Amino acid sequence: MRLRLAAEASLPLADLAVAWILQQPGVTCVIAGATKTYQVEANIRAAALKLSPELLQKLTAAGDNLKAAM
Repeated sequence: MRLRLAAEASLPLADLAVAWILQQPGVTCVIAGATKTYQVEANIRAAALKLSPELLQKLTAAGDNLKAAM
């Protein structure tokens, strides 16, 4: 589901994940490892994303479905 949402948003899944986490209430940072320059650049790019309320809701719902299944 999240992979499909990333494709629909034309974003790499990792970027979408970082952006979604940062846009959750109470979250001020994401601890993301990087060993290469391009990974740092991707994390910076993801942190600058502003996801639409609709996309945020879809991502949250996908996570809720996964939690329920577990």
